[in-house]
Amino acid sequence: MTWAAGPPVDLVSAFALPVPSLVICELLGVPFADRAEFGARSNRFFDTTMSPQERLRLDAEADAYMHTLVARHREKPGDDLLSLLIREHGTGALSDEELVGLADLLLTAWL
Repeated sequence: MTWAAGPPVDLVSAFALPVPSLVICELLGVPFADRAEFGARSNRFFDTTMSPQERLRLDAEADAYMHTLVARHREKPGDDLLSLLIREHGTGALSDEELVGLADLLLTAWL
């Protein structure tokens, strides 16, 4: 048996980063239209050359997006984890900050 060799592949960028990001998008109910940007932003967390100012900007972008995502799910719950938490615990039991924190924890666990 012979294997056709193609060009070298960076398995981290081609597989190890995109697959978990897509799974987390599914769990959090990130709309398909937002997934590429969500994944790109998540992957930038690995950039060790980022300046502190860029890191703060990235953190602020991610936090703003997560708040928007929580607001969408409060308005129109789906079959995702955030919507399940909102439904199971009522609209006032978990604050937006707590839901964003849970979403960040899930994302951080992957990172």
